[in-house]
Amino acid sequence: MPVRSPLASSAAQRRLFRWLGGLACIITWALAAALLDKPVLLPGPLMVLKQTAYLVLSKSGLQAIGWSILRWTQAFTVASIAGGLAGGLAFQSQALRHLLRPIISAIRSIPVIAAILIALIWVPLETVSILVGFLVAFPLMYQGVLDGLLAIDYRYIELGYAFDLPAYKMISRILFPGSLPVLISAIIGAVGMSWKATIAAEVLSQPLKAIG
Repeated sequence: MPVRSPLASSAAQRRLFRWLGGLACIITWALAAALLDKPVLLPGPLMVLKQTAYLVLSKSGLQAIGWSILRWTQAFTVASIAGGLAGGLAFQSQALRHLLRPIISAIRSIPVIAAILIALIWVPLETVSILVGFLVAFPLMYQGVLDGLLAIDYRYIELGYAFDLPAYKMISRILFPGSLPVLISAIIGAVGMSWKATIAAEVLSQPLKAIG
């Protein structure tokens, strides 16, 4: 009789485990909030849900959410375009790759709080969060594009050159599909990190309308 691996589970079981894990977190959160009894330090789930509903349904709350999303979208869009172009050029030129390596490492090593404080001096308050979101997302998108392209089996690229594929077909049929798994991971990480950095920058820069 074959032994079933303990890692094997159905989709229904995985969904059940995720729901149970989420429920356990909420129960633990509610118990901790009740024991501490200090809503300023740790508000309970119902209080957070109530305040969230108020912010979402109120006009001022919707405006704040909309402006924060707009700032983050601007930062992430520019970072994606710049990171994609830089990563693509670095893939084609090893010299450029080595030239950009210390620059990318320097940007990634800057603490978010330091980037915010520097941006407060350099740019207007309304654009601080955009600059910080860009600085966080750009190196992640650059590295994701570069690593994704480097992960492609070079034989497929040589095949494209052998058939003299035009640039758009080379990108759409070989480069993009081949780099997509690595690129998706980079995008997920960049989205989360840049969103948190954008909100943190809003907390310190205090623009007129913002979640922060």
